[in-house]
Amino acid sequence: MEKVTKKRKRRSNFTQEEIERLVTLVNIRKDVIESKRNDSAIWVEKEAAWKEVERQFNSVGGKEYREAKQLRFKYDAVRRGTRRRVKNVQGCNTSASLTLATGEKKLFDNVPITADLEDDVDAVPLASQPPAIDKPIVRDPVDKLAEAKLEILNLHKAILEQELAQKREEFVHKKRLYESVGVLNFLKMKILMTELEKPNNGMHM
Repeated sequence: MEKVTKKRKRRSNFTQEEIERLVTLVNIRKDVIESKRNDSAIWVEKEAAWKEVERQFNSVGGKEYREAKQLRFKYDAVRRGTRRRVKNVQGCNTSASLTLATGEKKLFDNVPITADLEDDVDAVPLASQPPAIDKPIVRDPVDKLAEAKLEILNLHKAILEQELAQKREEFVHKKRLYESVGVLNFLKMKILMTELEKPNNGMHM
């Protein structure tokens, strides 16, 4: 028995009116959709923005429902095509003129168009761009060794400072002790001198 393979129904091409509507809806959210940030937060914001574009795009009706993924791919294709046409005209030495369709003109007027396509991260379809993932930092073994040596030096410094503080405390204690002994000896000498200066009542003339 032969296996019957169903052919996938081909989606219809975008009409000029659909392209203009798509570009208009994207321009409203261009700060998010055209953002050059590359982190997980902006990725979530872009997904939400494209879902809203999908909802509003299909709310006016049409012969075919356009999903967010399809809208993103079409917008990216129109954007790249417009940039290539601008680049070709800018790189032409003749007085060639640039003629844009209405949707392309809206895109050209509202979104900065650069002729340098190689540096454009949006040249890759937006749906294929994954959110940024923080990569672990690989540390150089030389840096680890230097940090270990520095830690040892800091520990040695702390020990020396503690020993110095103890010696200062001992010095102050001994100084006070010597001072107290000196005062005591002075008092003893004073008493002895006083005794010697007293008249000897028991002495006979």
